[in-house]
Amino acid sequence: MFKIIDDINAGLGITKAAPVEKDFASVLRSYYDQFEGIDFIDEETSYAKSVWVYLCVNFIASNIARLPIDVARKRFDGEDVDVSDHPDFRIFKSPNAWQTKYDFIMESVARLLIQGEMYWELQWNGRRLDSVFADWRREEVKILRGKDRPILGFERTYAGKKQTFTPEQVFFIKCFNPFNNPHGLGPISPAAKSISIENAVFDYIRQLQKQGMKLSGVLTTENTINRADIIRLENTFNKMYSSARNAGKAAVLPKGMDFKTIDCMSMRDSEFPFLKKVDREEICAAYGLSIEVFGLGNTTFANKEAARRQAWDDTIIPLMTKIEALVNKSLMPALSDQDAFIKFNTSGVEILKEDRSKKVKDYVAGFNTGALTPNEIRQEVYGLDPIDDDAMNSTYLPFSVTPANGDDADEDRGETDAAPLPSPAVARALPAAKNALALAPVFKDTTYDQRTRIWRAKIARIDRHEDLFNRKMKSFFRKQRRAVNDKLNEIARSRSAAANTKDPHGISVNDIFDIDFWIGELAKIGEPLIVDAFLASMEEWVTGDIEISDSIVIDAIGERVANMSRFINDHTGTLIQGVLRDATIENLGIPAIARRIKDSVFDSSITDVRARRIARTEAVGASNNGTQVGLVRGGWERKIWITSRDDNVRDHHLIDGQVVPVDGMFRLVDGSRREYPNDINERCIHHGTRQPVTI
Repeated sequence: MFKIIDDINAGLGITKAAPVEKDFASVLRSYYDQFEGIDFIDEETSYAKSVWVYLCVNFIASNIARLPIDVARKRFDGEDVDVSDHPDFRIFKSPNAWQTKYDFIMESVARLLIQGEMYWELQWNGRRLDSVFADWRREEVKILRGKDRPILGFERTYAGKKQTFTPEQVFFIKCFNPFNNPHGLGPISPAAKSISIENAVFDYIRQLQKQGMKLSGVLTTENTINRADIIRLENTFNKMYSSARNAGKAAVLPKGMDFKTIDCMSMRDSEFPFLKKVDREEICAAYGLSIEVFGLGNTTFANKEAARRQAWDDTIIPLMTKIEALVNKSLMPALSDQDAFIKFNTSGVEILKEDRSKKVKDYVAGFNTGALTPNEIRQEVYGLDPIDDDAMNSTYLPFSVTPANGDDADEDRGETDAAPLPSPAVARALPAAKNALALAPVFKDTTYDQRTRIWRAKIARIDRHEDLFNRKMKSFFRKQRRAVNDKLNEIARSRSAAANTKDPHGISVNDIFDIDFWIGELAKIGEPLIVDAFLASMEEWVTGDIEISDSIVIDAIGERVANMSRFINDHTGTLIQGVLRDATIENLGIPAIARRIKDSVFDSSITDVRARRIARTEAVGASNNGTQVGLVRGGWERKIWITSRDDNVRDHHLIDGQVVPVDGMFRLVDGSRREYPNDINERCIHHGTRQPVTI
């Protein structure tokens, strides 16, 4: 008796067909456990022969390669200016003469994922980078190291020739490797055992299928047979009756011989599904992916979409961030002195849009409730850098859509138990005292509710001044925009050659913005409005007629008008100066400068916010100023601070009910002192009182 195939199975430890999958896995893994830590096949072979490595690498690399690469620089006001078309950054659109940007990035990322490291060979023409190549293989490169610097250079052996490169000629990225610095450790290394087992399973299945999935058979005879006859019978029998193409043939055996089969493997058993499932999951996990990404496994549309979003969040975006950070740190400063940076543009990635839409919805809800600032939304939703401006770091509420904290913003959220503002009809019905002395008993011991009614009545009257001021300021900014544009057109016409209109050099802010003229113009507009708000509050506290020629009144109003006019126009001039500085760096022509000033300084969304903020600041400030003068002139001894009741009060203004002498100073929470409420976007007021001093 002899067995043709049983010897092979016995060598693999297989005794029955049913448990073959488990037994084969156990034996094969035990075999590879003897070589723990050794890569059984090289990286390129893994990529070429493992379908899962190929799928993972191509999925990640192709998704990154298809993204546009934006190049930008920071403008003076914190906004990003796109400079992708600048000649210094041409390589991010056309890296070399024979590759597209897609092919170049695809190759670069694939090499990083396969080799654990990636090299860009930089070819310079003077200071400008002409070409970049990413075709270096890890085994070709020797990294030259020194004591003082981690990398002194690179030595590449290609086509039998060695060439040395300085660090300035090579841009190098690697995956973290704790065992062999500075070389990288790619995902293939931890997945090497699974890849090798997967390939071994494939080879075994291929060989098994040549036998028609028959694991064993027995030829028996009562005769004596020598070794040569055994080999001859084995070869003849395999040739005539094994493999799928001979399935079903009738066997003709020599006299005295008999053939008996044992259980055959099914097609499913022959593919070792459990073992293959484990290996593919391990390989995908090494790349930070799940098999659902490829529409395999128990995949539905919903979990495929979720898997792809997770792949972007956990794998692709972190890898992009790594590449961006290293390029911006090591390569961009060598390309240009514009402080530029690159960023992969993910706005066109459909799989992220739904997630971003949900995120935008959630963040907008947080913004509308005063929980989030615009800068937090820029960073968390859009991945943009914060803008260094108090208004962008402030919270907002729908009541006024103005900043809710900071010295240059609306007042921060304070008491939450205040009643909402009354409607205009109710506000107009509240009594306004011509002579507040007649109401002395009411103010002798004011309660919270009484202070709330006083605040509502006062703000309702101030709102009339604020609305008029707001309209005047919007008109003023439109007038400034037209005047600046006319000045730029005049300069353009005065230049003889058309080419000169492209040269922004020589234009100063004084050429197009006469600050002294505009200070005078704004004073003409603002003075009547400030006088109206000032006197309306002052007359509440003074018995008899008010002398407008009173030096105290004139000085107070004159100082407010002068400070307002100077501050607002200084800020406008600073904004214009920043645009001109950027124009010089970017070599913008006069038409482009005009558009930039319109968009960055006089855009309606900008001027509307500025006008609203100025109107509130000046209307409330002038009114409180008038109250202070009126209290002094009216003989009042003490004054009380009344915090705004619209939930927009700064933290350091939370001193509701504090009483001080009329010529004294209120003490704020942060230790600062105020004669009366007078901050930017102020909404608190003060009032005369008979109550005792509290500080």
